[in-house]
Amino acid sequence: MKDTRALIQSHQSIRKYEDKRVDDAIIADLIESARWAPSSHHVQAYTIIRVTDHEKRIALKDVAGGQPWVETAPVFLVFTADWHKHKINNEKWEAPMQMEETENVIVGAVDVALAAQNVLLTARSYGLGGVMIGGIRNDLHEVARILELPSYTFPVMGLCLGYPDQDPGQKPSSC
Repeated sequence: MKDTRALIQSHQSIRKYEDKRVDDAIIADLIESARWAPSSHHVQAYTIIRVTDHEKRIALKDVAGGQPWVETAPVFLVFTADWHKHKINNEKWEAPMQMEETENVIVGAVDVALAAQNVLLTARSYGLGGVMIGGIRNDLHEVARILELPSYTFPVMGLCLGYPDQDPGQKPSSC
């Protein structure tokens, strides 16, 4: 595995992939890395959805502005902010659901971003490349319909992953 600093500082957005399957054990490890991301009060207010259905991938590609790699990447994940599972637990334990909308949106979005970055960094340590898909937010209601998301959830970003079939170089630093 690469040195962590070198891995972080060598990021490239990869949009073209070899026609090569990503092993399920690698995907399981990616999800495990997400689980270890920092999380506000350890609520892990997110769910990661692996989209394998081709028709759903086409529909999500269209929502995301026609980005073809959403359809063609060997792996496509959608990261959702998720308070639905907490609602279920609150109902189970007859506890009130205390939702302060702005704070919960921020907590969910930050938890998602941290989990997604852990997934991408772990993927890169396996020689995979990827690109985050913010266009998944172009139509939240349509993505929720396509993925049949429950209440108290919303999509934050997608992530395409696969073995790189390009070397696009790095964007210059803007800091």
